[in-house]
Amino acid sequence: MNIYNILNKIDEKFLIANDYRLAEIFNKIDSKLWEKTNHNPKLFLKIYDKDKLSSINISNKLLNIINNIQYEKNGNNINKKIAYFSPEFGVHESLPNYSGGLGVLAGDIIKTAQIENTSFFGVGLMYKKGYFEQKISKNNHQLNYYKKINYQDFPIEPLLDKSGKNITISLELNDITIFINAFKLIINSTFIILLDANIKENGILSQLMDNLYTGSRQLRFLQELSLGIGGVRILEKADINYDILHINEGHAAFALLERARIYAQQNNVNIYNSMEILSKTNVFTTHTPVIHGNEEFDIKLLKKYISKYIENIDISFDDFINIGKSKNISKNVFSMTAFAINLSEKINGVSKLHSETANLMWKDLLFKQNKKIVPVTNGIHFKSWISGELANFLNIDSNKNIIETLNKISNSQIIQIKRDVKRNSLQELIRIMQKRVNNKRFLDFKNAFDINEDYILISFARRFAKYKRADLLFSNINKLKILFNNSNIKIRIIFSGKAHPKDIDGKSLLNNVLNLIDKNNLNEFCHFIPNYDIEIGRLLVQASDVWLNTPIKPLEACGTSGMKSALNFGINLSISDGWWSEAFNGKNGFSIEDNNDPMIVSSNIINIIKNNIIPLYTESKNFDFRAAIMKNSFLTVYKDFSSERMLKDYNKLYF
Repeated sequence: MNIYNILNKIDEKFLIANDYRLAEIFNKIDSKLWEKTNHNPKLFLKIYDKDKLSSINISNKLLNIINNIQYEKNGNNINKKIAYFSPEFGVHESLPNYSGGLGVLAGDIIKTAQIENTSFFGVGLMYKKGYFEQKISKNNHQLNYYKKINYQDFPIEPLLDKSGKNITISLELNDITIFINAFKLIINSTFIILLDANIKENGILSQLMDNLYTGSRQLRFLQELSLGIGGVRILEKADINYDILHINEGHAAFALLERARIYAQQNNVNIYNSMEILSKTNVFTTHTPVIHGNEEFDIKLLKKYISKYIENIDISFDDFINIGKSKNISKNVFSMTAFAINLSEKINGVSKLHSETANLMWKDLLFKQNKKIVPVTNGIHFKSWISGELANFLNIDSNKNIIETLNKISNSQIIQIKRDVKRNSLQELIRIMQKRVNNKRFLDFKNAFDINEDYILISFARRFAKYKRADLLFSNINKLKILFNNSNIKIRIIFSGKAHPKDIDGKSLLNNVLNLIDKNNLNEFCHFIPNYDIEIGRLLVQASDVWLNTPIKPLEACGTSGMKSALNFGINLSISDGWWSEAFNGKNGFSIEDNNDPMIVSSNIINIIKNNIIPLYTESKNFDFRAAIMKNSFLTVYKDFSSERMLKDYNKLYF
């Protein structure tokens, strides 16, 4: 059977790049080209010699794998049609229209929806350059670079109306009009609609969607108007009906208002009745456990752009503003989260602890309307994050009794497969480091990871934000040095993550971590991988023995990276926050005691590494205990923290 015809037939199924099975196929065909194309199947097939590919024969076993991936469905269909609005979608590393956890979660939900064969599709923005690429200067400062995204390299097509014509809508604001086109990014049996303002009719505003999370509050506001109001108008013009409007965080909250405006107009009811009726089918997921971390805009900005829009829907500007108010926020700002809470009957947080926090944060609005923020703990799309070696070892695709299988596998096999995965993932990370960093940092990194030696790899990889405390471990620097120098097994720590370009504290935190490493001569032990993205994240969760997480409780809403590490037999070492608050059971990892004193908490972490983790790797009597923790870590996530479980929770509660 000719492999070219098969792969070319399904190259439009963008999900295949996220499935370890087909990623392995492309890698075997031409590993250098697979890397050069950033693991993009469509671009790979566009460049690769067709005749050469046609000459490759494919086995029946491989053919079955491809067909199973292409058509696999679990049959747990959601009957209602859901439009899922999000400012970012982290589907794959080759398409950088995501910044971090919010977008990666949205990508995992979309990928899960297509497997579950649900009537679930995304609505987002078509950023010209997306999120920034990170480099580190010689004095350890973050540098930001942007590259243009070539959407022609992805399975994307214009969104058409019923007559087969391209769709353009206009967003009429006070003194400007924004024109918006739309495209469909195909993801197997579902899609993401991407709104595009990069058209000549917009003049200077054609740059509106250049960057994800632009630092300009004015541009950010216009982006969110475009996503919310523009997204609903695009669906209306494309005649795409939906039963549920689900917004991922408050950025798309104006979609709820535009939906109500259209309903009021079509059904001859006033806007207040329309908002009340539709609130029953509006779903709002909130992620941010700090009031002012939620999206807010100065009321002057709203007056400048949308006062006429508000007047035209028969609601006073003051009444409109009051929908976005809360006792917890300044009189001069409009809260997108408060607005979304007021217009949605169904509201959820992303972990049990986060939901408790969110209910306290917004109690003035919730109590008044007899609403409650319920927990739907985040989950992960397994096939995007599990290593191919481990998935094949466990036969995770077709194994109906994974728990039984795991119990039959010897402890020595568990430890050996983790070593193999760790070695292979680190080899990939070394190759990436060679491309991304200057010579000295690369040599330090390469020399630190001799694949023939035993060592414990600890990773701290996530957005650099002040509350995540990336520098916490260094608070007791002398004790940390003693740990490194006196341990009878090598310890290596990898840091990776970006700070938002406008987050001064986050950039300062990153600079401080790198300076602490350099000034204390810890370059042998501690390393930083720049330009954290889905690929780096995937390799780190696969390679790491220990996944470190040190947020100020309760500011970590969920923290799915720890789930991804556990799925790859990683051991979590975390503050009891977010998902770990409900996942930790004393047998699947370690919980860090936190009294908010950096010196003491740092000492607690070092003590756990010294007294609990190192013996697991150095004393033969503890090898079985180590394997048991790894198994329990895997099973915790496998049973309770999949994106399939998350989608079923949404279905049960809301859909």
